[in-house]
Amino acid sequence: MPKRPRPIPSWPSRHPYLTATGAAFAAFGLFIAWAASGPSVSPHDLAVVAGTRQQGVTKAAFLRLQTGMSYAQAVSILGSDGDEEVHSEMAGVVTVSYRWKGEGTIGANMSAMFQNDKLVTKAQFGLE
Repeated sequence: MPKRPRPIPSWPSRHPYLTATGAAFAAFGLFIAWAASGPSVSPHDLAVVAGTRQQGVTKAAFLRLQTGMSYAQAVSILGSDGDEEVHSEMAGVVTVSYRWKGEGTIGANMSAMFQNDKLVTKAQFGLE
């Protein structure tokens, strides 16, 4: 009489770890779907609730900066000296980059680059 093949156990009993992992991923997916369906909250709202608003340069002051103005003029608009980040001299051109903490949520900041004491570029993140 021919041998009957041994029945293959069902998938979950063969791989209980994979079943538990799949359940965890499914639960995580449901959590993400639930979280995404709630009201949207901006970083500003979170910062106000948490009391973590950062003080410093405002977006209005940043927008008043104009290409060609001196560092002293920029400081008078921004209200404080910046932290020097880069200083280089090459072929008679002195380039200095400064960074200021910004007003707004955590991480808000602005930077400005001056060549021979004239503003050549500026950038900001998260200023309010």
